[in-house]
This record gives sequence, C-alpha cells and structure tokens, in this order.
Amino acid sequence: MSGQFDFRALLIKVQDLLSDGDRVRLHFLLGDDIPRNLRDNPSLSGTLSVLESLFDKDIISEQDCDYLIEAFKKIHCYDAAKRLQEHQRAHTERHGRNCSLQHILIDDNENDRHMATDEPILQSHEYSETTPVTTQFELEQKVNPTSQLFTTIFRQPCNIREIILTSIVLILLLALVLLIIFRKKYVPSKNEFFLARVGQIKWEKEGITVAGGYGIGSELNQLNYPWGIFVDKSNSIFIADCLNHRVMKWNLKENRSEIVAGGNGQGSKIDQFVCPSDIVIDEENQLLYACDHENRRVVQWSLMNKSDIHITIPNIDCFGVIMDNSHSLYVSDRVKNEVIRLKQGEKKGTLVAGGNGKGNRFNQLNYPGFMSIDDEYALYVSDIHNHRIMKWDANAKGGIVVAGGNGDGNGLNQLSYPRGVVVDELKRVYVSDNMNHRVMQWCKDCSEGEILAGGNGAGEGSHQFIYPTGIAFDRKRNLYVADNTNHRIQKFAVDEHDTI
Repeated sequence: MSGQFDFRALLIKVQDLLSDGDRVRLHFLLGDDIPRNLRDNPSLSGTLSVLESLFDKDIISEQDCDYLIEAFKKIHCYDAAKRLQEHQRAHTERHGRNCSLQHILIDDNENDRHMATDEPILQSHEYSETTPVTTQFELEQKVNPTSQLFTTIFRQPCNIREIILTSIVLILLLALVLLIIFRKKYVPSKNEFFLARVGQIKWEKEGITVAGGYGIGSELNQLNYPWGIFVDKSNSIFIADCLNHRVMKWNLKENRSEIVAGGNGQGSKIDQFVCPSDIVIDEENQLLYACDHENRRVVQWSLMNKSDIHITIPNIDCFGVIMDNSHSLYVSDRVKNEVIRLKQGEKKGTLVAGGNGKGNRFNQLNYPGFMSIDDEYALYVSDIHNHRIMKWDANAKGGIVVAGGNGDGNGLNQLSYPRGVVVDELKRVYVSDNMNHRVMQWCKDCSEGEILAGGNGAGEGSHQFIYPTGIAFDRKRNLYVADNTNHRIQKFAVDEHDTI
C-alpha cells in the first residue's frame, strides 16, 4: 500500500483493546490537550475520536521522537527505545526528513510488499566458497540493522503481524500520553493531596488519637466538641474547639498544643468567640479566618500578632469557610441557605451557590455547612438537611448531586446530616457522614459510596466515631477526622500494604 495508510481502521483495533476504565483514564490523562467535547465522551466512538485527534498532525519532529524514546526508557521498554532510535537514525539518513509515524508504517508496509512479491531488497552480494552462506534476511540485518524489528514483523503470518503491529501502535500511543503528562506544568490547589499511585488508596481501619482524647475539658490537652479542622504544610492541625470558644494549633512533630485565637471566654468582644465552627489558614500571609458561629461573623486573626484582629464579614450566619488559590474566601450562610465569595479587597460578597430559598431543588440548599473547592473552582457544599453533597461549577445557576441525595439513611447511596467534605484532583469526594458515624468516599459519577473509616456504630473505639464533623488530609494523604462527641482528632494513616 504505497503512500496511503488507513489510520481509522488501525485505531478502531486499538480502541477495541481498551476497557471502560482504560478509556476513562485515557481521557483524564489527556486533560485539556484534546477538545472538551471529545474528552467528555467516554464511549467507544468518543475514544476513537480522541485517538484520531492525536494523529491530526501526523508529522512528528526530531525533538518529539527524542521525547518518545525517553518516554519508552522511563517505562523500562529499552528494546523499543533502542529500535525506535535506530529507525529514526536510518530514516533520516535515507530520506533526509523528520520522523513520522505514518511514514514509518508506510515504509515498512512497502517492505512487506517486496517480500510478498519476492522482489530483492539488495541487488547483489558477493561471497566465496569459504565465506559462510548468509541468507538474504541475515544480510539485511547486517547492512541495515534498524530494519530488524519491522522485517521480523512482516515475515509473520498475516494475523500475527496484525496483532504485533497493533501492539506497537498502542505502545506509541501510550508513549505520547506520557509525553503529554511530562510536558504539563501543574499548579496544585488547596485541597489536593496528589495521588502518586495508580489505583485505589486504602486507609488503616484503626485510627490513632493525635489531639484531645482526654475527655471533655479546657486544658491544653483537651477539646470540647471540635468542629472544623485544617492541616497546614507542616502537618500542624488547627481545630475549631467549639465549646471552649477558641482555635487550637496542635504541632504533631513536637507533640504540643497552643491557643492561636480566642480562649478569652465566651463573648462578643473582638478577641472572643461563641462556638467557632470552622477555620481556614492563609499560609502565605499567616492569617487565620474563623466562622464565629453564634456571633454571626467571620473574623481574621494574625498568626504573627494575636492582637491584630479584624471582622472580615459581619452579620452572617456562617457555618463553613474555605479559601481558593486566589485568596478568595467562600462562606456558607446556614440561614439564607447560600454561599458567598469574597475576593481580596471586596467589602461585599458575591452569591455563588444557593440563594433561592430553603429547598431541595438543584438550585437550592437547606442548611449549607462545610465546603471544598477543586482546581477548576467548582464548589462542593455539604447540604446538611438535604443529606447530600452538591457541586456548583463556577458561574453555575444550579448544582448537581455528587454524593447522597437519596434521603436520610445509612445505605451506601445515602448520607445522614453530612458535615465535612473534601474533594481531590480526581474529583473523588470524601464526606463525614455525621449521624451514621462514618467517613465515606464517593468516586466521580458513582451512584454509591464506600466506607473509609468508622461505620461500626457510635462508640469510643479506635475504629469508631460519635458524630464526626470536620475532615482533612495531609500531604501524605493521611486522613484526619474531628471526632466531635469523643472530643478528639483521629488520624487514619494510608495503608501502604493494601494500597495498589
């Protein structure tokens, strides 16, 4: 087949080899490097369109060939890397042009045509009786060693040759995907904890107490109904110690705690709280923002100067507070059933979720609580009295249910008054299922969740909770849970033995 190659027929064979999971993962890895309308279609035809889009520009530069070779080496396919390098060198010497997938395949199909018609590839070869007899195939390898791979392939029976050729194209496709990943510059967001492995992360079923755990009280080693928590880059835990009317910082490395905000008794003075419900830390500017729940305000405290205190948002029935990468604050209002965003320098917030009265429609919320935000600025809200987690894309007029939404209950497709919520970069949602005394994980587009921790009834055991509230992860993906009525913070480490 001279000058022509049916890429569509070949790609149909490639995409047929992909499982449903492989197709979804392929689309995720390609990300913004393919058109969104293709990326959002995980069907067989959609995947075929994705694959074809990778070959829209079939001429590959010498530099890109080098990247492919390096990609093969990174996945330990050294033979493939060596053969591609040799073919690249020989191809350039013969044709004086850039490496091309299409030309590679066409040229080697030309070799196949020569073999099928017994046309000689070499015109002559001199040898004497004392010279060992060398077959034409052996001679070809000596004169042009880079043809070894392709000549061997095209000497196979048709069906075997077809399988080998398809496998090579699939390997090249995977190498291109690796190339795309290596070239991407990735900027992490606040809630990401980077899944470094392919597959499902598992956590230990038994938690360990890292803060509190000495009964209800106001000593520095005690907590009194902790609510929201935040884990910073140094793995210190900030805790909204609700009924002690203070915010605690627990330094896990040094095993010590201190009061960083409040702690001056219950009251409405600028340096007092009445049951703080949630906190977020601006680590760059060393600022703490707290929802002063019963005083109906959001307060900013400097972590460098405890006397530097300001009311950021007054007159708001706040429950949860988070911050995005641009330092904008998001605050949930449990009475107005809405979430507002306050950008730096603004005095008045902008409505970003809810605000259409109390209800269970997709554009409504019913007692919004804790929140999380992903790298595309989509907002995830614990819609407490609707027993669901809602996702609101940026500038959306309504949300979608990403967890729960099937009424109050303890089934795997249900939640009961959910509190804490975190979303990772794969859009997996983690929820503290308050009245079910468990922490759940919901993968993207799943109809059911799975239990990560708890779920063993209310209790004081290391595998139990009593009304868990805030949740957070550190950079090693360890899970932290505010075990509210046990007055402690539990840590569930990643199970290295069970993680794929």
